[in-house]
Amino acid sequence: MVQIALEDAQAYARWAGRELPSEAQLEYAMRGGLTDADFSWGVSELPLGKLMANTWQGQFPYHNTAADGLTGTAPVGCFPANGFGLFDAGGNVWELTHTGYTPGHDAPRDAALDPPGPSLRESMDPADPGVPVVVIKGDSHLCSADRCMRYRPSARQPQPVFMATSHVGFRTIRQ
Repeated sequence: MVQIALEDAQAYARWAGRELPSEAQLEYAMRGGLTDADFSWGVSELPLGKLMANTWQGQFPYHNTAADGLTGTAPVGCFPANGFGLFDAGGNVWELTHTGYTPGHDAPRDAALDPPGPSLRESMDPADPGVPVVVIKGDSHLCSADRCMRYRPSARQPQPVFMATSHVGFRTIRQ
């Protein structure tokens, strides 16, 4: 599901008896057990020349070659799952977390560790002071190697809590 703001995603999660993950929980899951790899599928962006995530191929925003056959969001399962069985752990859509954003973070190394991160009240994006922001992770189909190359588990961006876009979605976790 995309085009949804934080409160809507949280309402759905509560309705389903679940919750949004924290930044650390989502990054740990996206890594799929590969703690030192750059990508959720390993160390190489294109192992054996194979595309592993739904990203923009070509020069953004002028030309998408659609080498993967996709020009927007992809159905789940178009690319292989990571080591934990998680599909689309990089690319396709950014994913909301409940963690307030501040610049910088430490990568999670242990599933038992879940640093709480800043609250929404403490969140801060230097580019947009005074606006509450959460961390989004994983990148989207609008990311290309020449633009941002953020389809890595460690990639993170601020997202205003009230903003809904076509390239940001969410997944839920058990409480």
